[in-house]
Amino acid sequence: MNNIKRNISQGKANDDNNHITKSIGDTHHIDLDGFLKDEQSQNYYVSETIKKIKSEYDKKLTIEAIADGLGVSPSYLSRKLKEVTSQTFLDILNKYRIQKAVELLVTGKCRVYEIASMTGFSEYKYFCNVFKKYTGTSPTNFMKPGKRGVVNKESVNKY
Repeated sequence: MNNIKRNISQGKANDDNNHITKSIGDTHHIDLDGFLKDEQSQNYYVSETIKKIKSEYDKKLTIEAIADGLGVSPSYLSRKLKEVTSQTFLDILNKYRIQKAVELLVTGKCRVYEIASMTGFSEYKYFCNVFKKYTGTSPTNFMKPGKRGVVNKESVNKY
């Protein structure tokens, strides 16, 4: 538990994936800070989208709303995100939300349905499906002692 907390506070980056993933214990997640530091000059719209995801991941976010706020088309923004990050808007958003959910789950202070809501998922069942898609385990299993290390890099990075 202390090792996980230390990794969260230090925000260790994994260089093997161009600073896009971060380790929390053995769980690998998207590291938007590392992306912004390394790729900031590549595309203004992508950087602004990443910042928006970081600051408003807990709210309803759509690529259409962000593109409208930036004065570009959703298809252009989607194309640029994929070009620069090799990921879709929804993948980036969901991975970041799941990262935040993992950080909340390890504290043990909130119930899973509360964490789903706190991380921007409007439906508990959808949260559980997305969590399992990106981590390989359910949020409930993740909370069980000794289960936090079951997530492997391949299961997170295959999407």
